[in-house]
Amino acid sequence: MDKLAIDGGPRSVTLDQDRLLKWPVLGKEEEDAVLDLMRKGDISSSSVVDDFAKEFAAFAGTKYALPQVNGTACLLSAFFSIGIKPGDEVIVPTNTYWASAMPAAFLGAKIVFCESEKTSLGIDPSDIAKKITKKTKAIVPVHLYGYPCDMDPIMEIANKHSITVIEDASHAHGTEYRGKKIGTFGACAVFSLQGTKILPAGEAGVLVTNDIEIYEKSVALGHYERVSSLERENYKKYRRTGLGLKHRLSPLHAAIARCQLKKFPEVNGRITRNCEKFRAAIKNIKGTGFFLPDIPKHVKRGYFMNQIVYDEGYGIIPRAELVQVLGTEGLRVGQSRYELLHKQAYFTERGNKPDDFAFTEKLVSQLVSFPNFPWDETGELVDQYIRGVEKVAYYLGDET
Repeated sequence: MDKLAIDGGPRSVTLDQDRLLKWPVLGKEEEDAVLDLMRKGDISSSSVVDDFAKEFAAFAGTKYALPQVNGTACLLSAFFSIGIKPGDEVIVPTNTYWASAMPAAFLGAKIVFCESEKTSLGIDPSDIAKKITKKTKAIVPVHLYGYPCDMDPIMEIANKHSITVIEDASHAHGTEYRGKKIGTFGACAVFSLQGTKILPAGEAGVLVTNDIEIYEKSVALGHYERVSSLERENYKKYRRTGLGLKHRLSPLHAAIARCQLKKFPEVNGRITRNCEKFRAAIKNIKGTGFFLPDIPKHVKRGYFMNQIVYDEGYGIIPRAELVQVLGTEGLRVGQSRYELLHKQAYFTERGNKPDDFAFTEKLVSQLVSFPNFPWDETGELVDQYIRGVEKVAYYLGDET
């Protein structure tokens, strides 16, 4: 075994990672689609957006899909459409992007945070059950990094208490739970198409639902130009004004999204194969300290991010040092993505205690982020990453 690179040995990773890990990659199809709209002058409104809405609804498995400017606007629409108001409570994991919670807070709701669980890194159903009150109006499962939350107990709790579930599927394009597509469990779901996502369109999002009330109320909130085409008079009467916001998606972003949606099965399939090959190999290396439980047969996960729990108690060295040593081997690794929401000023000013949610805080402190290898068609880069981890474990790992 070669010496560690930090001790003067050769780097484990030698391939061109700028090319193999670049994201997003937009090609001639996207360029032609955008240029066509520019040449026509269709840069503000176009049937391209409606075409994308139909295609995404088919992809998501829902009756309605409403493309909007971003996932945050979709979440605001979702909370607004189910009637969130001051005094309501909305249950959200603390380990998530701020948009999972802040639109509900903007509407006056109290955000009630929950712990995460170790396998999926998503919201812990057992903690949800403890947080239910008569004021609870919604639960927001966030399918973090592409791993579905445990939806059976979540839906059981929600149905028992007549609470609405809004799925934040911003990371979970194409994932499934018990053969059912993520985004079809709750009353509605939100997908982000921001540029880092595995289905990128720059800045865009899509709200999906089978509920005509949620769809039409969301249209009325932010798409006054579409209101006249609604089926029912409930919101059609607002066709001249809408309900106050403008959330419509730019045709240029819709054109990119349509191209990316066509490519998604191939690209996502490669990402999944590479991540699962990497994770299976890492699992078999002794002494790494990485926690890699088997994925249940009823879960078809995605890999928006390839996050792995690293338990220092059984591992090699402290996480920060591990990241540094792996980095000298050429591995592009990082740590946790999000700062816990309950610790942020907006929420501590409203009574949340920074030292709450100790389990989630420890869990997040153990995350190590690896690439998802989107353009590694041969698997050679994955192999180099595996060899890098093997080398570090060989020299620094606990073989006991």
